[in-house]
Amino acid sequence: MSKRFSILLVVLTIVSGLIGGAITGRVLPHKSKVLTVEELRVVDKDGKVGAVMRVDELGGSVSVYDKDDRLSGVSMGVNKSGGVVLTSGKDVSIGAYMGVGGDGGTVSVFGKDIEIGATMCVDKFGGNVSVNARDGKSEAEMGVNKSGGVVNVRGKDSSDEVINELRATMQVTEHGDGVIGLWDKNGNLE
Repeated sequence: MSKRFSILLVVLTIVSGLIGGAITGRVLPHKSKVLTVEELRVVDKDGKVGAVMRVDELGGSVSVYDKDDRLSGVSMGVNKSGGVVLTSGKDVSIGAYMGVGGDGGTVSVFGKDIEIGATMCVDKFGGNVSVNARDGKSEAEMGVNKSGGVVNVRGKDSSDEVINELRATMQVTEHGDGVIGLWDKNGNLE
């Protein structure tokens, strides 16, 4: 083979490859309608995570991160009972939870230095609302049981150690009677 023929063959190969690639790209466009991954991370130009979409043993979840790679913002996913949404602020101890439980939904709001500030839920009897004190040692709740409406007020005992001791109740008994009960700080019924 002559040198001239070899050069011509190389040039012809390159040109044929370019033409073939251009024609294939137009005739057989590379469009994909499905992207299959176990986890998808969305990052900024510096590689910091902004959002993560993943699948685990319970199902799918989506989490949104702040600029410092902390999970603060919104997380959506599933638990054993159903869907869950968690929102939080820069201080992740502040936020709200909304989820599905065994007999209905739950919404909980929590704030700085308090585990749960207020909860509204639905159970097998109906709706319930619970409000907690910042120290976690007292609570008020209103809801229903199998007999009817219930209002309970709870507080700490005289030792200041036992929390959520029942202090007052107003409810309907299983016989349809109204009952009011009051307890002193030592747990004695008044």
